[in-house]
Amino acid sequence: MIKRIGISLILGMAAAGANGPAVVSLSNSSSMVSLSNPPSMVSASNPPEVSAEYVSPWNLAFPRTLFFTDLHANYPMRYYRADPSLEMVIQGDYPYCAYFSFIAYDADHRPIASIHDAQIAPDPGSVNPFRPGEDFNAPNRRFTLLVRWTAPPEGSAEAGFRGIQGVHGNVLYLGTREDGRENPEGLLGYRRYLPSEGLDEDCGVKKPLVYFRKVSDGSLVQPPSPFMEKIKARWLMVKKAGVIPSALLLLGRQAWQESLSAGKEPNRVLQWRRSPEAAGENPETVYLIAGVKPDPKQLLLIRWKAPSFPDTFHFGNITGREDVRYWSLSFASSRSFTLFTLADAEAVIGPDGYVNLVIGFGAPRPAKANSENGYTWVDLKGKPVSILVYRNMVPSPDFPFLAGAVPAGEAVTDQLGEYLPQGRLIAPEELKTPAP
Repeated sequence: MIKRIGISLILGMAAAGANGPAVVSLSNSSSMVSLSNPPSMVSASNPPEVSAEYVSPWNLAFPRTLFFTDLHANYPMRYYRADPSLEMVIQGDYPYCAYFSFIAYDADHRPIASIHDAQIAPDPGSVNPFRPGEDFNAPNRRFTLLVRWTAPPEGSAEAGFRGIQGVHGNVLYLGTREDGRENPEGLLGYRRYLPSEGLDEDCGVKKPLVYFRKVSDGSLVQPPSPFMEKIKARWLMVKKAGVIPSALLLLGRQAWQESLSAGKEPNRVLQWRRSPEAAGENPETVYLIAGVKPDPKQLLLIRWKAPSFPDTFHFGNITGREDVRYWSLSFASSRSFTLFTLADAEAVIGPDGYVNLVIGFGAPRPAKANSENGYTWVDLKGKPVSILVYRNMVPSPDFPFLAGAVPAGEAVTDQLGEYLPQGRLIAPEELKTPAP
C-alpha cells in the first residue's frame, strides 16, 4: 500500500481519493447568511523591483484526500535547500479564510518552524485581520515573511511545540532541526482552512509571491529550476507517504478495535484517542481519532457541545473570545482517504450550543432529520468509513476543555467533558423530535 501511494504521488495522480468525495446532504443553520457580494479580490501583485525571472513558484499541492486531511483545507507546498547566504522572501495578502499558516518540515517531515495568521505582523499601512478586534474585511492586508537557513538568534526563541522553534518576528529559521542537527533540505507548507463563503481555494487573494535575495546586500537571486524543485518536492512527498501512515494507521486500527468493544454498550460507540506525534502534523492543531463500524440499517447519532468559533465563513470579525479558531469532523477509510469533512460553519448548532449529527450509511433519511428539528444530516451510503478525525485548531488558552490535555497517543477520558463527540447507533424510527 505504501509503495503504491508513493508511485501515485511521484506521478501527480493522488489528488483525489479512490472513492471520491462523499455525496452529502447538509442542512445548515437558518442563522447562516448568504453573501452574494463577498469582498472584492485583493491582488498580491509583484512588487515593482521583482521581475518574473526572480519569482519562484509554489511547486506542489499536497493530496487533498490522503492521510486523513480536512477536505475544506488545501496545502500548497514547495521544496527548499538550505543556503545560509540567502533568504526567502514571501509577500502576500492575508486570505479570507478560517485559518492559515506557514509550516516548515525537515527531510524527515518533522515540523521545525511554524507561524500562523495572527502571529504574522502586517506591512506598514496594513492590518492583520486575524487579530482580535481588527476588521476581517480590511482592504489593506499585506504581509512579508522571511525564511533564513540559520539557527535562531540565541535567547530569542519562544516556547515551541514538541520541540519545534517558536516565532521570531516574521522570520522562520530553518538552519537546524529540533534535535540541533543541521537541516539540509525540506518542505515549506502554506495551509489554508475553510475559505470564506463563495471563494475558491485561494481564499480571495493570490498565492504569496516567493523570491530569493542575498543576506549580505539584499540583491535578488534567480531561483533554482522550477522543474528540478518540483521533482525534489515530489521525492520528499514519496518519503512522506511511508512516514505518516504508519503511526496514524496503527492508531486508527486500534481505535476501530476499541469501537467494537465500545459498541457493545448502548450509549458508547466512539472511543477517542489523541493522535501520536506524527510527521506532517500542524503544530496549532490537536487531532482526536476514533474508529467506527457503520451499520447500513442504523443511523449513527453523534452529539457534543461545539466549541465557539469566529464566523469568518461569513466574513465576520475575530473577537478573541472564541474557544477555538476552527473545528471539523472528518470521516475516512482505513487506507487514510478522507471521504467527507463537516466544518464548524456547516453544522447546525442548537440554542444550547450542541451539535446533533445524524449519519446514514444506507438507512433512509428520516423526515425528522432536518435543521428545523436541530439536526445536521450527512449521507455516507456506500462509503467505506472506519475512522473519524476530530480537529481543534488554535484553542484559546482560556478554554478549559482542551484536547491538548490528552497525552499523545492516549485515550481520552474526561478532559473534554461535554465537548467530546459521543456517538450511538439507533434505528431511524428512534430519532426524537426535536433533537435532545
